[in-house]
Amino acid sequence: GNGVNLNDPADLWQAGGTLADLEPVILPAASAGPGPVRIVGRKASEVTPTKLRWLWADRIPLGTLAVFAGRGGEGKSTFALHLAAQLTRGLLAGEREGKPVNVGIASLEDDEAAVTVPRLIGAGADLDRVHLFTTDTAGLLVTLPDSADALAAFILEHELAAVILDPSTSMMDGNHNNRHEVRRALDPLLTV
Repeated sequence: GNGVNLNDPADLWQAGGTLADLEPVILPAASAGPGPVRIVGRKASEVTPTKLRWLWADRIPLGTLAVFAGRGGEGKSTFALHLAAQLTRGLLAGEREGKPVNVGIASLEDDEAAVTVPRLIGAGADLDRVHLFTTDTAGLLVTLPDSADALAAFILEHELAAVILDPSTSMMDGNHNNRHEVRRALDPLLTV
């Protein structure tokens, strides 16, 4: 009766209330309509542990994003192409060792014919397992997050075990110095 919503912590706090004064809110299990959203949790004892699987043993877990960071000219691109070559030959220690796999590469700074493919040849890559891309069917540059669905489809279509975006910041919309915008751009790839 005092105009204080005991279900709203902000109103309760301003009225001098405490957490003990909050009234529990019970939502229907399938509530999709408007209303307060609650956090869903579970006990750690209810989670069955799984073994972490590695693309590159003890260095790059499968199903994750890995970033090679460093100053320009330090060899990040060359190193990434070396790893790609090892994957295409089944030579990289890890879950794919002994199993040659396909790799996708978007290299926006290096010319494919003059730099990327010669580096792949030098690294011993199986070029039939390397899928180069930078644009979509409309001729537009692949950018994230806008092209995330198309990239996911490309990954599935070509059964890519790894995708190299070089440099990833050239393919991201927004401010690549803002972690929220970087995550908005790259996180959709984690679902592939």
